[in-house]
Amino acid sequence: MTMKEDKTDSVKADYLPEDHDFLTYVKKVFRHRCRQAGFRRITTALIEKVEDCTPHYADETILKNKGCIVECLEGGQKGIFKFDPVFSVSRAYVKNNMKDMPQPVELYQIEKYINKDESGEMNERMEFGLSVLGADDPALDAQIIYLASKILDDLGLKEHYTLQINYIGSEESRSLYIEDLKNFYFDKQRSMPEDALRHYEEGDFLQLLRNEDEDMQILAQLAPKLEHYLTEADQERYKVFKEYLDELEVSYNENKAIFGGGNFNANTVFEFWHNDKGSKNCIMYGGSNDEIIEKLGGEKTNYVGLSSDVEMMIGNMKDAGIRVPHKDDIQVFVAQLGKNAKKKALSLLERIREAGIHSVGAMGTGSMRAQLDMATSFNVKYALLMGEVEVKDGMVIVRDMSIGTQESVPYNKAIEMMIERVGKEKVDVMTDAEKSQDLKDSKKKK
Repeated sequence: MTMKEDKTDSVKADYLPEDHDFLTYVKKVFRHRCRQAGFRRITTALIEKVEDCTPHYADETILKNKGCIVECLEGGQKGIFKFDPVFSVSRAYVKNNMKDMPQPVELYQIEKYINKDESGEMNERMEFGLSVLGADDPALDAQIIYLASKILDDLGLKEHYTLQINYIGSEESRSLYIEDLKNFYFDKQRSMPEDALRHYEEGDFLQLLRNEDEDMQILAQLAPKLEHYLTEADQERYKVFKEYLDELEVSYNENKAIFGGGNFNANTVFEFWHNDKGSKNCIMYGGSNDEIIEKLGGEKTNYVGLSSDVEMMIGNMKDAGIRVPHKDDIQVFVAQLGKNAKKKALSLLERIREAGIHSVGAMGTGSMRAQLDMATSFNVKYALLMGEVEVKDGMVIVRDMSIGTQESVPYNKAIEMMIERVGKEKVDVMTDAEKSQDLKDSKKKK
């Protein structure tokens, strides 16, 4: 099976609030490591034109097996929801003349893709990916793997995974091997399970070697061996690549049973396998593609990158008991009782939020007891209470919800007190570094 087929069970369309604590942290780690390494973010079109896909995928039948084709483009053109990051980034590289940019072009993406599983059901998945286009050097392969290793380390998952690597040949040697592989499987189609037959019909012969059907595994043992087709140049490149990994102190396991997944089907291929669950829990995979840019109309150049299963990452982090930092906890609850109190409480609530304190308030007509019960459900540390008496006296009652004590403070001192109680390090405001230069300049003029 391909990597995408291995990952089908982890597909999830909805991310609930508790999932977003992890998702936010995962994205933060991705962005930090990518920016640190000089990668820039790209977002590709949600719908690809079918006519842009067929130079690489040969015909529309193959595309129908991969994703959902729709007729919703201008002029009745057919489109397909984006289903493969390697294709989408490569197409963007060619159509936007990124060859004119300083090479190599280093990009990262955090996006959702839609494809079909073995039963033909549509699935939605979120992937993080890295792409390096415009240069062909095994040092780039090693750098991508090193970056992946650091990301897993940051997420607390590195000790649970082992890097598997293989080399499947340059275009020259690989084409000879695939032709012999095609001939080997030519008269064996009747005994193939449905997924293997689909790979055969799509010309994805390398994936036949890793099909888990018992008969297919027997055939794989009898099939031609890739290592017999590698040229001296291939062997030298693979040797140098491993030397780079050694220099970067990245441990690995050479695994002749991996042949890439999706569009990672040239030169170096790699996968991060779970130490206990093996390839069934492959969290990251990647490699090269030395044909796709040229097929899409660009100058011949290499593509190297990786894809990762974000949902699987989050699941494994939860299983490992990893806790992630977040700023989504509600810190203050504002309760009120009475017409005038509601006005003052509303103003106070918005000013507290502007100060960077995460706050909610009950602006309905519930009793004070009901509002305090609501505050308890939000697990807040502090509640600010206002009634008609407090409005008249210009005061606010500050209640410590953890111990049940309360005190009255002047209305105009409440925010200052809350910042002190919550802690200045926990207030959530945009720093000057996060604001646009235009916004900063406009405020200076005022």
